Amino acid sequence: MQLNELTARIVSWITSSFGWEVFRDKHERGRRFLEEVVELNQAMGVPHEDALRIVNHVYSRPVGKIEQEMGGVGITLLGLCGALSLDFQKLTKQELDRVLALPADHFRKRNVLKAQAGIAMLPTGTD
Repeated sequence: MQLNELTARIVSWITSSFGWEVFRDKHERGRRFLEEVVELNQAMGVPHEDALRIVNHVYSRPVGKIEQEMGGVGITLLGLCGALSLDFQKLTKQELDRVLALPADHFRKRNVLKAQAGIAMLPTGTD
């Protein structure tokens, strides 16, 4: 499966599960990405204090350009996959297949809980 096809499937899942408004909100996409990055680091055993120190360091510096930072994310993620001998596309497809096998309401309910915790947005209307 080509990466663009995989991206299209992911976009379709996000929009059908949460709507276009939530999909297009860059802050929401960023929060979801940050949550996954933190969960990955937690799974790898990175101490909580290190994560907080990194966040504080980054936010103490000038703001970067989205495109350049996105490229850095790609390089760093693929470098991590290489260091751990993991296949990014295979893992992404496996995770997408897993989430698609769950009932659609599963993630909507989780999103409500995240919104109540102040870390997610809910759609405000119909798309």
